[in-house]
Amino acid sequence: MVSLQPEILGSSPANGEIRARPFRGSCRQEIQKYTKLGATPGAVRRQKLQSMSVENKEAGNRNVVGRSPSVLRKTASEANVNLRRDADLEKSLHCIKAEQAEKIFPGESIPGYLQEISVDPLRLICFTAGGIVMYHQNASTMPLSWDATGGIVVNRGKRVYYYELSMPNLSKGGPSLSVTAMLSTSHGTVDIIHWMNCFIEKYKMVYGFAKPFPKPPVIHSDRALVFLLAGIQLFNGDETMNLYIERCWRIIQGRASQQDLQVTVVHACLGHLMKNVKTNAAKDLTKKQIPFGMWLMALLVNSNTLDEMVVL
Repeated sequence: MVSLQPEILGSSPANGEIRARPFRGSCRQEIQKYTKLGATPGAVRRQKLQSMSVENKEAGNRNVVGRSPSVLRKTASEANVNLRRDADLEKSLHCIKAEQAEKIFPGESIPGYLQEISVDPLRLICFTAGGIVMYHQNASTMPLSWDATGGIVVNRGKRVYYYELSMPNLSKGGPSLSVTAMLSTSHGTVDIIHWMNCFIEKYKMVYGFAKPFPKPPVIHSDRALVFLLAGIQLFNGDETMNLYIERCWRIIQGRASQQDLQVTVVHACLGHLMKNVKTNAAKDLTKKQIPFGMWLMALLVNSNTLDEMVVL
């Protein structure tokens, strides 16, 4: 009888060790297909992790998702680089703008989606002829909202914020409709005003410079000061923050004039206010006192007169 003694080369994975093979071409293309459609690398990784068997997870086999989250991010980034029309950023953006003008509302006076390009600071202003028409037809009778987020564009130095002005869907229960958007590395009040002035200029090109720009009855924001100041300046003319607060006081006291009610209300989100109150209350109050402090602020916000606070 012949006895075989196999010789094992290399080493076995240690318990809990994570290993993964490099992604092949077809696998990379499949991942990039999803990220091009808007899925984030993190979402793709979570979906693939859920599809893995328990045995593979326990064995540390990560061939499907890569050794770490950065692997999928790099794979998705490769696809973004391939989408560039030119090595020079400004030339690439102008090529994209020209391509969009041929495909999106090509017969309109305002074709395309990307309307204005600035590289230093980076500022891309986007909207379509359809967005202008939608604003013209609905803005004066509908509440609008605007917000900014820094979590959409990958941070590779200066943080790029995505700004959006939206209105409620015309169909009940539908998602908000984007009117105009901006990508910018500069985040001041003047940047928001410049963005909206670009939109206003194109609106005038469509409907005539003699026609007044529609102003919403209410515009909501997350209480960021840049949105509050920009909203007052854009929609309420020469009104200052102090004059705005005085006007709001007249409205809640029932002493508002007709002019007070015709000017846009720049509304700050109460949820963001209460979150800020909780954060500051935690610095001075005990854990048990925080809910009482927040209740006091909620009572103050919902009271128009001192008599309404006699519950104390």
